[in-house]
Amino acid sequence: MNNKAKVSKQSWLSPVWLIPIIAAVVGFWMVYQSEAGKGPEVQLEITSAEGIEAGKTLVKARDVEIGRVDSLRLSDDFSSAIVTIQMNSAAEPLLRKDTQFWVVKPRIARDGISGLGTLLSGAYIQVEPGTAEQRETNFVALEQPPLTSSDTQGLRITLISDVAGSLGVGEMVTFRGFPVGQVEEAEFDPEQRLASYQLFIEAPYDVLVTENTRFWMYSGVSVQVGAEGVKFDLGSLETLLSGGVTFDVPRDQPRGDKVAAETEFRLFSEREDAIQQGYARAIEYVLLFDDSIRGLAPGAAVEYRGVRVGTVAAAPFKFYPEDDTALPLKLIPIKIRFEPDRLEGLVSNTDLEGWKDRLQGLFDEGMRASLKANNLLTNSLYVDLAFYENEMPAIELAELNGIPVMPSVSSGLAQLEQKVSRLLDSFNSIPMESIGTKLNTALADSSALFEQLQQTNARLDSLLANENTQALPAALTETLSSINKTLNGFDQNTPAYQQLQDSLQQLNEVLRDLRPLAETLNRQPNALIFDRAPVADPQPKKGN
Repeated sequence: MNNKAKVSKQSWLSPVWLIPIIAAVVGFWMVYQSEAGKGPEVQLEITSAEGIEAGKTLVKARDVEIGRVDSLRLSDDFSSAIVTIQMNSAAEPLLRKDTQFWVVKPRIARDGISGLGTLLSGAYIQVEPGTAEQRETNFVALEQPPLTSSDTQGLRITLISDVAGSLGVGEMVTFRGFPVGQVEEAEFDPEQRLASYQLFIEAPYDVLVTENTRFWMYSGVSVQVGAEGVKFDLGSLETLLSGGVTFDVPRDQPRGDKVAAETEFRLFSEREDAIQQGYARAIEYVLLFDDSIRGLAPGAAVEYRGVRVGTVAAAPFKFYPEDDTALPLKLIPIKIRFEPDRLEGLVSNTDLEGWKDRLQGLFDEGMRASLKANNLLTNSLYVDLAFYENEMPAIELAELNGIPVMPSVSSGLAQLEQKVSRLLDSFNSIPMESIGTKLNTALADSSALFEQLQQTNARLDSLLANENTQALPAALTETLSSINKTLNGFDQNTPAYQQLQDSLQQLNEVLRDLRPLAETLNRQPNALIFDRAPVADPQPKKGN
């Protein structure tokens, strides 16, 4: 039996090679996927790279990873750090001109604490997609995260204030106590010395901001002292802690149309200032007072019969004259604003030009301005407009520094002070020393007279205490009784009674004869020496 050797035919591809081939394919596929998934590189300029690591720090949008930090380096001027970010291809549509980047890390701000989750996971870069059409790959990171998302509907406006630092980023914006927005940015212009604040009012509350809206600071506690007394207003706990800004339309004013974005408004320090000084249309006048203006402050009221018609703009008004002859030093200038819009509903129209002519006619009829006390507790003053008959103004001047002069008179308080001063001067002119000397002398004489009266009283007491004096009433009574008996003893038929009657008749006749003599002596006391009637001078007779 022939044994034939069996030769097996071996394949050229060994199964052992399948493993590296598969690994290579997977590697190529991963490289392809990695390169295919890469998006553009973004250069991000950042102030500090604290917490950012190359190859580890993620870039997220709405908590979805869209990139990773590739490298870090310093800027050419060493003022900042340049972060190179490798974005995913899916993130390319997010890179717009207005896209915003910022680092998310633990922060403590006025609006609370944020970024606590990064304590464990580490810091990451947050992206806020933009809406602009122009694409961009170079960005500057924000120092603080934006307070409002770009897709939040609402209105952004700007507030201008001359008080820097009155508002901070993140503070609340309220309308009648209800939160409607917040402060996004705060800047100060050193050249103009004005602070500007960007506010964002969320929809649907943005319709509340109209042309006549007024903004003012709200600290949560408000104390006002005025003519009506003391007003105390306490806000919510949130406003007490953080403060903020609030707005509203002044009472009795139309709301006006809704404003456009980026409209500028003035920020007032108090609600009263916002309401009273928020009238844009006004006629300016200068008042010249011969009184003290202590207690008159800018913002004080200008009233006519209790109705506010204007506001004090400057007290005193500094117009910087070129010479000393422009205005007597004894007169203090005050600038006021007459605001016709305050009379809305009380007059037919509030046209400025028409009111200029109307006010001039009222001045000719006797309208004058004077200072009146607003509150005795605070010694505050206001300007009062009233009609005075035959009262000439303090000075006849048409205008001052290009501003018309409103006629003014001395206030009633100043007149009262002058009368009191004159009265005190009269008291000072009285010779009080000589009057005092005379009073002392009179008091001494009165004291001596009083002592004499006391002595006389003592003597009278001793006289009345005498036994003989006490016996006088009894003796007098007895004498009168005897006379009565004597008169009763006379009878009409007795000769004594008839003789007594004849004597009385004769006495009456004598008195009747003496009466003419008495009347003559009463009229002419020298009638016993001279003739009773003057003798007329003899008149010469006419010749034949």
